[in-house]
Amino acid sequence: MTWLLPPASVFEGMRAVMFDGVFRWDLFWRAAGLNALYFTAGIAFFLHMVRVARRRGLLLSMGE
Repeated sequence: MTWLLPPASVFEGMRAVMFDGVFRWDLFWRAAGLNALYFTAGIAFFLHMVRVARRRGLLLSMGE
């Protein structure tokens, strides 16, 4: 379950660098992929919520 979080891959990769002297590209790409996935999902959720708020009239109108 913790492998679904990018820091788990980052810490495992750093452990491999410190103790084995090997850079684990598989862990690097896993963390980068998870970051991209979560970032994209966060943007999509935010844009969806803005659309819902506009449709319902929940945004403040602060024009002059």
